[in-house]
Amino acid sequence: MNILYVCLGNRFRSLLAEAVTRKERTDKEVRSRGTEATGPIHDEVREILEENDLEEHASMDPTQLSQDDIDWADKIVFMSRSNLNYVEENLELDGTTFQVWDIPDADPEDPLRVIFEDIEKKVNELED
Repeated sequence: MNILYVCLGNRFRSLLAEAVTRKERTDKEVRSRGTEATGPIHDEVREILEENDLEEHASMDPTQLSQDDIDWADKIVFMSRSNLNYVEENLELDGTTFQVWDIPDADPEDPLRVIFEDIEKKVNELED
């Protein structure tokens, strides 16, 4: 099964979901992409990857989402409704199975480690 995680910048949420899935669910092919993939990975995200032995499982270069990625995926997980809206407006889902997790982007009210714990939990609950 090919799983595609999509967030805004591919610098935090989707990147962490990809890394956890690669480590925990080795039977899956995984990619992460951003609807506006720009900029470097957050330093705190690098720390989270190191603390959880995920560095070797993460794609460290933010990558822009394309129609090829959508076509490749058997399942797409959008980190927020706005990521799904982007795809509906700019690309074609063509019946691909998808979920929206409603994981907030980095925010002072939601420390990255708390958001990471939510991502990790949802990855482990992800059904085929």
